[in-house]
Amino acid sequence: MSDFTLTEEMLADGRILDLAVSSFLEDKTKEKLAKALIILRSSKVWIPCKISMSDRDQAKMDAVVNRATNNMGNSGNVQFENKDEIRYVPELITNGDGYFMPIFSNEKYMEKYGAGVVKLNRSILDVIDVAQKNKVDLKGLVLNPFNESFIITKEIWPTILKIEPIIKE
Repeated sequence: MSDFTLTEEMLADGRILDLAVSSFLEDKTKEKLAKALIILRSSKVWIPCKISMSDRDQAKMDAVVNRATNNMGNSGNVQFENKDEIRYVPELITNGDGYFMPIFSNEKYMEKYGAGVVKLNRSILDVIDVAQKNKVDLKGLVLNPFNESFIITKEIWPTILKIEPIIKE
């Protein structure tokens, strides 16, 4: 159990997680790793994703977009209703040795992805679940890959899953 109390509001902007990770990266002790993982366990992180839909829905959406583009002067609303499942597919990155799922402690760190991704805010438990189900055998997760990177290998996921949350869910 932890010797500190945090609220969901305190964790929301990712600063406390960033401080814990930074502290661990400066001095890689078991105590600082444990603290970073405890905070990560109760934090929500951002995941960059692409949208995946069936060929049938993609064709329908393309037709709607084309109609809307051709009728730019028309003030009517354009709507698209999917018939099949729409999935969010997490982005993956590689370091040459394998694939990792990037996650971010706050939304602003995702700016490098631009507007071409959907940004999902999820608990680390949800992220690990998605990562385990990924078709690609991931080496792990990378927290803030464009800043002060913190690699969370898949070997440590079971430990994270066992950590009691600081904030009761």
